[in-house]
Amino acid sequence: MGYREQHKQALCQRCGTDRLHVARVYEVPHDVHLVAFVGLGAVSICLFWPLFLLALIWLGVWFAHYVVASIPVRVPYRCTQCGHREADRTAERYQEIRAEWELRQAQKAVQREAQRPHLEEIRRGRARRRRELASKCWEACKSIPWVIDDGVMGIVGEDNTILHWFLLAVLATLTAACCVGAAYRVFSG
Repeated sequence: MGYREQHKQALCQRCGTDRLHVARVYEVPHDVHLVAFVGLGAVSICLFWPLFLLALIWLGVWFAHYVVASIPVRVPYRCTQCGHREADRTAERYQEIRAEWELRQAQKAVQREAQRPHLEEIRRGRARRRRELASKCWEACKSIPWVIDDGVMGIVGEDNTILHWFLLAVLATLTAACCVGAAYRVFSG
């Protein structure tokens, strides 16, 4: 509400290239002060006249707020890509920043190449563990129907086959949903 953005094109210290930079500058919220002053003035005229003194005090607060906010403060412009400050525009400094940036990029590329075999080994290990977990889940899921059938038969009795098959269908659906959910969790990473 009390801030606006100022934009300019500048050299970023970290990126080493010309980028859009943004600075947030505070502005006095004149509309809020105006509504408060007019509201207090209207209430004081209509209902209670000593509130007019409060409206005048608010007018003084508004003026003080305006004076304090008008004191120039240098707000740093920040890069919209990385959030770093703008750089000096001298040619030597620009060349230094550009060289540092290129060196950092080259070092990052070397690090990525050095880590690539290690990362492949980690990926293969994760895939192997996922397959092992999936096979264990499958073995557990294959034995569940027999355990469930014995439990349901013990609950409903030998003579009640309709309720027995209904409960088996419900439990099989729930078991399948649980297995699909577990497989999704395992294979989604």
